[in-house]
Amino acid sequence: MISPSIGSILYISRCFNNYQRQLTADKTLHPSQYRVISAVCRKPGCNQEELISSSGIDKTTMTHRLNALEDNGYIRREVSREDARCRLVFPTEKANAIYPSIHEQYEYFTDRVMENVSAEDQEALMRITAILRQNAKTLIEEISEGTRRKR
Repeated sequence: MISPSIGSILYISRCFNNYQRQLTADKTLHPSQYRVISAVCRKPGCNQEELISSSGIDKTTMTHRLNALEDNGYIRREVSREDARCRLVFPTEKANAIYPSIHEQYEYFTDRVMENVSAEDQEALMRITAILRQNAKTLIEEISEGTRRKR
């Protein structure tokens, strides 16, 4: 059974996905693509591995999202000068044009969800979720490598 606290985190995640779907229902982009655009606009020139690591999205899914965004003119990729095997991801003018709206939507969701949560509790939540995030990342890496610890 999933603990109530993890269940709450999953519930908030589902609410965020529903929030994004409702705000993007009339648009051509999938809500998950908005998250990638947001990440690329915040860190132009990042590589695909950085996007995978920061988002928790697997390599295949990220490749599909980036391909679709590139095909639709939201991002461009360049081969890294330092490592020819690495492709750097940059936002286009099209992505930069919608980024402020995406950012505003994310801030609004965050503000509403964090209403009535004290600054001290927000700081504690940040510390705790950072630990949970790292533990989840480690678990996925262990499963991928076939080295998952036994209970």
